[in-house]
Amino acid sequence: MRVPTNCPICHNVGFHFDGRKHAVVCDVCGWEANGDEDAQTRFEYDRNRQKADAFIRSGYYDRAIAYLENMKESRPDDPEIYKLHLMGQTRCLRDYLEDADGSELSEGKMYWEKYCMLGGDINEFVPYTEERKKRGLARHKGIIRRSLWWLMAFLAAAAVFGILALAVSRWFASGAIFCLWLIFITSVPNDLYASLKAKKRIETASDPFFEMKTRG
Repeated sequence: MRVPTNCPICHNVGFHFDGRKHAVVCDVCGWEANGDEDAQTRFEYDRNRQKADAFIRSGYYDRAIAYLENMKESRPDDPEIYKLHLMGQTRCLRDYLEDADGSELSEGKMYWEKYCMLGGDINEFVPYTEERKKRGLARHKGIIRRSLWWLMAFLAAAAVFGILALAVSRWFASGAIFCLWLIFITSVPNDLYASLKAKKRIETASDPFFEMKTRG
């Protein structure tokens, strides 16, 4: 493509290649110096972007994927592609993925990393990330409270039976042993440990696609 000697908009004579626009642009006003041979390519790219955006806004992310793939074939370094993927997965930041499985979250993390690597603006995702953290922490704080309550109840019952066993009968000793046995056969200790780990993972997450559920 032949670069013009001066910009028809501001008459500047300096130009450079803009990797994001895939075009030679004016140093001052940003006018694209692409020749007519690129017009159809730009038209197709914009058409795919508009189609993908429309499907995502309508809640049909699965139908937008083909258009996003076409965009990626043309401009794999455009952060807008990965932002649209993120919007599709989160239903335009309205779905907090509270019960999402690991594969779905891994895919979201992949698009997030590409979006950040290409210099995408993450400010729009900050409130979404904070809300996901808030919901995840509330879930596990509730589990921790319930687990601690049951654990203390079992231990208190075991202590009472143990004291009575010393003063009254061996049957109370059996009751103490039974209470301690209940602690180990129930999921209370496992639930407590898993939720404490999940709580720490959520608190230290640096992206929006952390797991809310406990890991098996």
